[in-house]
Amino acid sequence: MRLFILSSPTCSTNRKTTENSMAELNPIRKCATRSAIVFIHGFTGSASGTWSSFPQHLVLENSLSNWNILSLGYPTSLLPGTRGIWSADPNLPILSTAFYTELDISPLSECTDIAIVAHSMGGLIVQRSLVDNPELTAKVRHLFLFGTPSAGIKEANFLTLLFGALVGEQVHNMATDSQFIRDLRADWNRKFGDRPPFQFLTIAGDKDSFVMPCSSLEPFPKPFQRVVTGDHLSMVKPRDPSADVVRLLISALNRSAEPAGPSSPLRIAAELGSASPEGLALARSAASGEHALNSQTEVVEAALALDRAGQQQEAVKLLENNQRFGSDVKGVLAGRIKRRWVQEGHEADAYWALGLYSDALETARAAQPETNDTISQVFYHAINVAFLKLVAFSDAAAARNMASVALTYAKKTQPPDIWSTATEGEAALHFGDVPQALAKYRLLVSMFPDKWKLMSTGQQAQQIALKLGNTELRDQLKSIFEPPVNQLAASQSSR
Repeated sequence: MRLFILSSPTCSTNRKTTENSMAELNPIRKCATRSAIVFIHGFTGSASGTWSSFPQHLVLENSLSNWNILSLGYPTSLLPGTRGIWSADPNLPILSTAFYTELDISPLSECTDIAIVAHSMGGLIVQRSLVDNPELTAKVRHLFLFGTPSAGIKEANFLTLLFGALVGEQVHNMATDSQFIRDLRADWNRKFGDRPPFQFLTIAGDKDSFVMPCSSLEPFPKPFQRVVTGDHLSMVKPRDPSADVVRLLISALNRSAEPAGPSSPLRIAAELGSASPEGLALARSAASGEHALNSQTEVVEAALALDRAGQQQEAVKLLENNQRFGSDVKGVLAGRIKRRWVQEGHEADAYWALGLYSDALETARAAQPETNDTISQVFYHAINVAFLKLVAFSDAAAARNMASVALTYAKKTQPPDIWSTATEGEAALHFGDVPQALAKYRLLVSMFPDKWKLMSTGQQAQQIALKLGNTELRDQLKSIFEPPVNQLAASQSSR
């Protein structure tokens, strides 16, 4: 069997882009078989950077020892002419034709059994190619879509508002209301419906802030939906072979039993809420005490499922009754209590939230060995302790001490993500470094976080500015946070 994974600089051959092919086709390992798995990266991704160590984990898997490994890539960038081989990056219909062409010329043309693993926009390219080319469909045995915006992305409209005519055609193709997306969904449903002629899974990251589950999961029937840990990028960058994304792919390719996590009804319900009735029923049963949960992950997923379904009181009760499982449960509970304090102003809630955050912080700081998860837990809890110390209890000195802890741990997150950047900005407010805070918040906006994350961060910053009595700072924060939120809301309401 052959395995194709996007670009590896160590390979000896490197075919440059032509009008009729993708940018790169690089063999990593060769075997005398006629089966192939094609990995294709997504928007602004790269052949070598998107998948990180994923190929190496597959190479080391004994059950896949007979598979060839190659890589495939294509030009893509946010703005035309800034990257890639062509003066303007090709649009998605052209790339879907190029993808089919690549599989129709040597060496891929020799393959009779193909599995495709696509990330983000790459999944749109593949879907269009499958719809348009019966010869390709006849050879495909597996299709795995990771974080693919199959129903489009609303952020594409946001990007267009920010950059106007400078935005590349690929962005326009991915917009929720684009002709490309409308045609693709209609053509896919007409040709494949709920019974595609290949094994099919559409997979979301449980922390994906770029492609929401309504776009990655909901266009397809529930039996095809899976959820793995990670955000839009990290879910396809597994750190070790035990990661659920690696185990999911290996089990599917071997047609063996799947790992429990990705197909967990609770995890899917945490993404979809009432659109996942099986998982929501489990969450409700757990909240009532009829069903026992066995891990911190299950508790958080059940609470998020209830929260998404509008059952906030039940979510709080579930979290409160299961704090023994760890700091993440306490942190999620603290967040809901803090939100209630902000909305209703009850002092008891401020004390409760502060106690929860403080306990969770100590637990996370004591955890050994230090991991990316514990690092994010520390700066999340610490910056919220700082917020409450200042805004609820007017203890600026204690707030600065906690902000210092948060900043130290946020800087350990490399590369910076949405929450670490927001934490650095908020910490700077506590230190009185307004220029640094504003710079971090502008960087945050440029990372295109979910609307709720942008609003949450902006509201917390505004509350700090209000507590400090800094009217100029409030106006500066308003200029950063409100225009993108209003523009995005306008683009959504216009549909």
